[in-house]
Amino acid sequence: MPHRGLLDPALEMIKDCLDVRWVEDDRDTPGDEDRLRYPRLHVQAVMVGGEEDPDGNPYDCEIQLRTEAVDLWSRMSHKLLYKPGVTPPPDVRRSLYRLIALVELFDLEVERGVEAMAQHPDLARSNHHLLNTAEQIYRTFTDHPYSTDLSHEVIDTSRRPSTTPPPTASNSPSSPNASASVSNVPTPSTDPPAPFSSSAAATCWPASQKA
Repeated sequence: MPHRGLLDPALEMIKDCLDVRWVEDDRDTPGDEDRLRYPRLHVQAVMVGGEEDPDGNPYDCEIQLRTEAVDLWSRMSHKLLYKPGVTPPPDVRRSLYRLIALVELFDLEVERGVEAMAQHPDLARSNHHLLNTAEQIYRTFTDHPYSTDLSHEVIDTSRRPSTTPPPTASNSPSSPNASASVSNVPTPSTDPPAPFSSSAAATCWPASQKA
């Protein structure tokens, strides 16, 4: 997750979609305010699909919800703190856990920045949350640059009210006037459109239709 403000909505979505067995949430444990610890948010849930082990028990899966900063710290700490057969010195362990304070500050500042940018006039003219979600999905497929202006144009167009008038008594299909007007509409021709030039005709039309 980009910041910790998205963790609770993600957790609720998982609860709505999966059969959750339990949740381990150590983010704001009472009494641990003076400690630096990994802000664990793990969800144990039954896997989708009804697959069972040889004993007939459904398979479980663990979902770890983390911000990008916490994920970076977690991967780094696993490499340094959990070496097989090696116990890091206390000062090294403490120095690594001191980084948790920076991770927390980083997440809070990112969340504050995201909320402030959501109020920016240029972002307020379109659906910022929709654009943000679309960008996240786009980034999972490619790092190619994209057009922000085109994204805004598409969103603005999709939100623009339709100019087609609603059906009325005079233009409804059951109205005599509507029948008359419909009957006067010329039938579209099935002939190929006239070519722009003789070279276009030779290029676009089959030989049987050439002049």
